[in-house]
Amino acid sequence: MNREPRFYTDSEGRTCITMAESDRIEDQLCDFCSARSHPFKAYKCKDFTTKYNGHPVTNSLGDWLACADCAELIDADQREGLFQRASKLADQRSGALDEVLRMTAIRAIHGQFFENKL
Repeated sequence: MNREPRFYTDSEGRTCITMAESDRIEDQLCDFCSARSHPFKAYKCKDFTTKYNGHPVTNSLGDWLACADCAELIDADQREGLFQRASKLADQRSGALDEVLRMTAIRAIHGQFFENKL
């Protein structure tokens, strides 16, 4: 299923992005691979802004949710395995981004997650 990101403005006026269809728990997705595999493990994370060529492109606010498969990779600090899982599933969903941009974005956002994980 091709799904476009949903943009919203948080209570502080920041533009945010999600692949979840709504804020309902049944619509939540893994923040790493976008799987709907419940239950999720939550990871505390400082807020951060992802930049591209020095320009902010997306904000990450608060906790990140991980499906069981991604949580196992995160807990084992298997960053390359996490990237491979996310990129494989992203290829299957094949959204509006081209492959090089998608892979660059996944690596950048995952890298910032690990830098900001509490």
